[in-house]
Amino acid sequence: MLFNLDKKSRSITQASDTSPTGSTDEFRDDATSQSRKYRLTNKIIDRACAYSGLLYTSFSFIFFIASGNFPPAAPSLTAEQVVAHYHKHNVGYKVGASFFVLAGAFYGSFTSVMSQQMKRIPGVGHTLISAQEVSGAWACITFSVPAIFFATTAYRLDRPPEITQALNDLSWMMTFMPFAPFIVQNWAFAFAVFMDRRAKPLFPALVGWVNLVSPILLGSGIAMHCVKRGPFAWDGALTFWLTAVVFGIQSIVNIWYTLVAIEKDLD
Repeated sequence: MLFNLDKKSRSITQASDTSPTGSTDEFRDDATSQSRKYRLTNKIIDRACAYSGLLYTSFSFIFFIASGNFPPAAPSLTAEQVVAHYHKHNVGYKVGASFFVLAGAFYGSFTSVMSQQMKRIPGVGHTLISAQEVSGAWACITFSVPAIFFATTAYRLDRPPEITQALNDLSWMMTFMPFAPFIVQNWAFAFAVFMDRRAKPLFPALVGWVNLVSPILLGSGIAMHCVKRGPFAWDGALTFWLTAVVFGIQSIVNIWYTLVAIEKDLD
């Protein structure tokens, strides 16, 4: 009888010793599995935000093409000619303006994934990331506000022609002049790329150089309010054509290498 009691007590002790270990292992397995699910979910979200870069780029070009502004109607047009242009492309202006507004939203989601990748670069501080985020949020407005102005201009064409011409002028000024937020945003991102000194950096140096030079080239719109003809006019070689080319190239470079960075496991 004593032997049986001793045997039972030993079996109970063994059970008590092995039970916590088993539950701990199960907990660790569950925690690891949950962590993997979170990482996979976040990576899918990052990919979606990166691909939204294609949307803000294509939606912007859709506006210019749909409204008959590729290239833009010249700033030297008379008030009557401006009204005639809006009559001819009225549906295109209204449809294009809706796409242009949405471009601003998708630029915001692309800005967020850029910030997330900057956080993965060793040594990049909160100030640089915040500068990129805040400037990106400001840049979203440079899509939406001119879209609303163009939509307003096309809304009532029975007004005096001079009013339509003034609204058209304001719309174009808001399209190309507010390039300032892109300077801070692109340079903050470029500096973060250059700070990555690892043997296998998250972004190649090419991305840094593209984002360092692009906002300088986009700055040609700073003089568009001073001229009605020539390269600095809103339909000119610098303000429109150079901006369109630089905007397209920079967008493609940033989108592609952001997608590549998302797939890199360097953390």
